[in-house]
Amino acid sequence: MRSRKQTLFVRAGVAALGFALAGGSSAVAQSGPEISEVVVTATRSAEVLSRVPISVAAYTQEQMDQQGVRQFSDVVALTPGVSFNTDAFGGNDVSIRGIRSNAGAATTGIYIDDVPIQQRQLVANGSVFPAIFDLERVEVLRGPQGTLFGSGSQGGTIRFIQPQPSLNDYSGYARLEGAISPKHDNSYEGGVAMGGPIIQDKLGFRASAYYRYDGGWIDKVPGVLTVVDRTGASRANSISFTPTGKGETDYNWTKTLALRGALKMAPTENFSITPSVFYQRVKLGGGNENLWLGMSDFGDSVFRVPEFNPLPANGTTLTDLTLPDTERGRSDLFMTAVNMQWDLDAVSLYSTSSYLRQHRVQYYDYTFGYTRSYNFEDFVPPGGKYPAIVDGLQNSFVQEFRIQYTGDRLKATAGAYYQHSRQKTNLTIQGNTWYYANNWFGDIYSDDSSPFGPGHPASEQVWGYPLLPGSTVYYGDEWSKERQLAGYGQVDFKLTEQLSIVAGVRYSRNWLRYEQFLDGPENNLTSPFGADCPTGPVCPFNNGGPFAPEFPGGVVKTAENSFAPKVGLNFQMDPDNLFYGSIAKGYRPGGGQMPVPAACNETLLEFGYVDSNGRPYTPPTYESDTVWSYELGSKNRLFNGMVSFAGSAYLIKWKNIQTSITLPVCGYGIIDNLTSATVKGFDVELDVRPMDGLTLGVSAGYNEMTLDEELLSPTGQIILPGDAPVAGSGAPWRVVVSADYTRPINETMDFYARTDINYTGKMPRIGTQIPGVLNYDRLLEPTGDYTIVNARMGIRRDSVDLSVFVNNLFDEHPLIGETHSRNRGWTWTGRTVRPRIMGVTASYRY
Repeated sequence: MRSRKQTLFVRAGVAALGFALAGGSSAVAQSGPEISEVVVTATRSAEVLSRVPISVAAYTQEQMDQQGVRQFSDVVALTPGVSFNTDAFGGNDVSIRGIRSNAGAATTGIYIDDVPIQQRQLVANGSVFPAIFDLERVEVLRGPQGTLFGSGSQGGTIRFIQPQPSLNDYSGYARLEGAISPKHDNSYEGGVAMGGPIIQDKLGFRASAYYRYDGGWIDKVPGVLTVVDRTGASRANSISFTPTGKGETDYNWTKTLALRGALKMAPTENFSITPSVFYQRVKLGGGNENLWLGMSDFGDSVFRVPEFNPLPANGTTLTDLTLPDTERGRSDLFMTAVNMQWDLDAVSLYSTSSYLRQHRVQYYDYTFGYTRSYNFEDFVPPGGKYPAIVDGLQNSFVQEFRIQYTGDRLKATAGAYYQHSRQKTNLTIQGNTWYYANNWFGDIYSDDSSPFGPGHPASEQVWGYPLLPGSTVYYGDEWSKERQLAGYGQVDFKLTEQLSIVAGVRYSRNWLRYEQFLDGPENNLTSPFGADCPTGPVCPFNNGGPFAPEFPGGVVKTAENSFAPKVGLNFQMDPDNLFYGSIAKGYRPGGGQMPVPAACNETLLEFGYVDSNGRPYTPPTYESDTVWSYELGSKNRLFNGMVSFAGSAYLIKWKNIQTSITLPVCGYGIIDNLTSATVKGFDVELDVRPMDGLTLGVSAGYNEMTLDEELLSPTGQIILPGDAPVAGSGAPWRVVVSADYTRPINETMDFYARTDINYTGKMPRIGTQIPGVLNYDRLLEPTGDYTIVNARMGIRRDSVDLSVFVNNLFDEHPLIGETHSRNRGWTWTGRTVRPRIMGVTASYRY
């Protein structure tokens, strides 16, 4: 039964805020035909968006309320040139202008105010994004921002700007929302923020609290799976599914809690200190939204994944597990910062000191992957289960000093930056069918055979090492310690009243210490795989001899210098027309890795990863990669401000790409610098206000990435031909069309309506290759284009706003992110967008 409390919550919200609406008193003044401007700090100085010579998409809190933005994926849907990628292992990353990778350091800088929060990709690490509530604005900076924002901003930067405490005026903001999904779980939220002076002109505060529940829409169902087409060519029809129980309905829910507090102290008129604290907790019902196509019915809004229920140990086929039977997770983000600002006429000094702690625990179900890839079972035997847990922790300290000068002809920024970040990730995988299994990689092994003789099951003859407690087959700890010390500067000098030159550079020293410890039978480097004992009839098991267990582990250290220059030319023809061009470099540091287990040896040899003695070899380090971006753009306000245009065209050369190479037999991966690519594209934003109350908008982006040369394995195998389009960079076309209409009802009340039409273009067939993921599959077909329509209408009276909305108006369910296993390849998975959801929102601000 769907939650009756949630339905009542929606109705109560409508009634309560309808009453509040009736109590309003003041009229909302109608604005003129001119389109208003947003002030941004994309260049570390406050400027109106039309005067900023870079490609920036900016959204104020009011704009995001009107468009129903509640999480970062909603921002992505409105911003051409940006895509958000998730995978089955819980990792996620952001692509700006096609620059993305799930290997190594991040390619996109993610900031809360001036604090970077992006992480290095270890095991199943994903970016964390703050809730969209009580924000001054969100800024998306497209293109390399390495001069002012550092090595994490290779493709671009995303900034979540929070409201600062006021020393003079009180303000507040509250929002309440409830929504229903006809065939799935409901959603609701509530939040409040307020702030103002405690001591006029001397001390102010800002505080907020927010909670949101996003109902799930994917079911986890037990049943019988049968192979119909072993080639996998029948796609979703390659298997049949018969449910045997209800399972867990709408299991992929999300609960978000966000709290913030900030003080601003101004002991003198030109000096202020602002300490702040931000905490966010996100709980997940399931960390994987990859649907099984053969179990789902997209036309009937039925989305399902299999549920594998473990059975107790029985002494013949199953062993005990200690991990819980769940796929839930939790992430906690705690950030504290102290900002200081000292204004001295034309010079301003800034200091930011921050500490960040992120902790994530996520449970996964790896059951099908293990039984398919290792035991070559068609599907999971009754009661079989491979639960896993990822526990990741990041601690980061950042200190930045910045000085800015603003004169008549010269604007200059210089700064020093230091970051010390530690990450630790633990992955534990258990399996209750491992110990008694006889089929490994398609070969049948016998108990009591080679090389250890009687008393050892086939699993020990194959892997040469016993299960760890709790039927643990894999245990791994990874640590990274990174330090970055950088100095940067940028100047904007007016050659004439209209023409100015921009030049900047960032020089940094990056240190990395990577450490790994692995244990468990799966990680044994000396697994015999049933070979005869070379020293006698039998070898000692787990106690010396030629098959004495060895495990990857140790320390890798790297140190690199990076140099990220930028140069640009700006022509401000008049106050309403800006033309600009720029050349900028983006940089991402390299990293280290440990050898993969012996189960991967065959694939390593096939791909040509061998040492001088002909043995399988994992490169201990991988190098940095870089981008050079060339951009031309203009920003124009025409017809007395009734038309606003911003557009840019770019060419990006990405060299020495850090590429994650999937080893399909064992399921592991290694990272190497394998290829280079060229990105070409453009983005435009056009807003037109033909009459009072009506605004029409179009945002469009085209992005195409091609490889500069044939993508080869080290043995010379062609993975993709040169000039092949690369779909991993996102769909080439993204277009957002919007219409916003406001009309007075009477002297005290306005009616408004808004619609957003989001179009995503078709992906090319050959573009299943992703830079950063070497795992090409020719059965994959192109992803079709699709359109999602969202609509909202409501009434405003004074400070109160009450509206109703529909997201995914036509209940579209496009197949996106399709995947096809290369081992036992009759299983197809994919993702889709959230089904239709309808609701009511009430907000109040003063």
